Amino acid sequence: MNITFHNTISTKGKNNPYPGKEPEADICLLLEGTYPFVSGGVSSWVHSLIKGLPDFTFSLYVILPDSKRRKTNYEIPTNVTGLYLHYLNHKNFNKKPLFSLPRKEQYLDDIVKLHQLFPETVSEGVALNMSSVSNKGENTQISGNGENKDIDPLTPLFKNLLGVFKKQNRDIPSRVISRKTWKIINRIYQEKDLNCSFVDYFWTWRYQHHGIFSIMNAHIPKAKIYHAVSTGYAGFAGAKASALYNAPLVLTEHGIYNKERKIDISRSPWIYEERRHLFRPQANLEVFKELWIKAFTAMSKLCYEASSSIITLYTGNQNYQLMDGADPRKMEVIPNGIDFKVLSSLKRIPQEKKIIGFVGRIVPIKDVKTLLRAVALVFKSYPNAEVWLMGPTDENQQYYEECVQLVEFLEIGDKVRFTGMVDLRNYYPKLDILVLTSISEAQPLVILEAFCLGIPVVATDVGACRELVEGAPGADAELGKSGIITGLTNPAETAFSILHLLRSEEDSVKMGQAGKERARRYYDLPKLFGKYRQLYLSSIETKNRKE
Repeated sequence: MNITFHNTISTKGKNNPYPGKEPEADICLLLEGTYPFVSGGVSSWVHSLIKGLPDFTFSLYVILPDSKRRKTNYEIPTNVTGLYLHYLNHKNFNKKPLFSLPRKEQYLDDIVKLHQLFPETVSEGVALNMSSVSNKGENTQISGNGENKDIDPLTPLFKNLLGVFKKQNRDIPSRVISRKTWKIINRIYQEKDLNCSFVDYFWTWRYQHHGIFSIMNAHIPKAKIYHAVSTGYAGFAGAKASALYNAPLVLTEHGIYNKERKIDISRSPWIYEERRHLFRPQANLEVFKELWIKAFTAMSKLCYEASSSIITLYTGNQNYQLMDGADPRKMEVIPNGIDFKVLSSLKRIPQEKKIIGFVGRIVPIKDVKTLLRAVALVFKSYPNAEVWLMGPTDENQQYYEECVQLVEFLEIGDKVRFTGMVDLRNYYPKLDILVLTSISEAQPLVILEAFCLGIPVVATDVGACRELVEGAPGADAELGKSGIITGLTNPAETAFSILHLLRSEEDSVKMGQAGKERARRYYDLPKLFGKYRQLYLSSIETKNRKE
């Protein structure tokens, strides 16, 4: 089947740049920087969902940072009707004279009102830095009465802005460089009394709003249901589509997007930080990082408000959703799953050396450096072992190069192998242990995939890892542990756990068998996709009744 590629940016003042009638899919999947251009994790889940529900048609709305050419890493299923590409930093806009807009720009006044709704300071729960990412926080259950802050004022303002954008049909530069815009930015800056230079604030504001305005301006295809696979820009697009077409919005959060952006922002060198602290005390995060956190928090709130169903992979994640304004009445848990029948049919292939495996992107959030330090300790007392790191290395080239340099520094180059992207079905059978040292995860599919082959796991206590390894309370936990849970950024504890599994054949086999049975009983993909089938059908039925 030939897939039509679309650019979603409006040109020549048209909000729908496509001639003729577009096919209306049953479900439009809203994706940010993932499928079909990035492999593994969320992308694997999306691909399996589309293939697992062949009686539904899907369109793909993919948000990307830029328009550079990318290759698709998946063979797109035949029930996909179109692929729509949206570039946040698209530059091919109409070129209009600077300061040429009419003086009355109501949407800018609404933007001021939106800014006034944001908190003036970032609370301790929002000002998340690396030291506050604790084991306890990842697995806390929902507590309290489930009440959330009132976020209703955001939604009517957002809908007003949608109406203005739809009516005006202007390009993005005209919205961010007009005389009126300059005055509004200056007004917001003065009212907030920010401890930063106006020039730096202006460029931060402009860069933020460029991406947001691009989605407000962009064409989104019609569908019966919109399914956002994160909050952030994808969830923001979902809120827009739901309001424009009066269609249901379903949200599935694998990881909590807003929490992960807070971690990224707190570590990020690309956000301007003012180094001078001569005149006033500074907050925990620099003002520009706070501005980005507030922007992503606002987008999360809008998505939660617009969604009819808010799904996550395990109960621990729901606490974060509540903190960001989700309605507990909309919340549901549907875990990830794997095709147990296919993966469990693979036969183990023992190697001359014991193989320690890592599957994932070589990026900071996976904390590959802790893994490398851990295996360096392992090799000193158990030299007959190797580590294979299987996953893309080009997403964060600098971090990958730092990992290569660390391998050289630790003098373990002869025992470390970066494979890049590979067919994991050819590699899983050769592994003896799977290790994850991530500082943030949701419910890692790679753990479930390893379980299907009876491979024991060493994983940090993040996301659903403890529940996967030790089992949920009840019959699941009674199956026994299928690996070992460790603390974050702890090479010594990780090394000790790996050594235990390498040296204790009995424990390794026992844990592998428990993991295999756990995957078969609770995480088989066809059972879990059946829940999405029912969710889609009920959403379509509800929409038809309203019409």
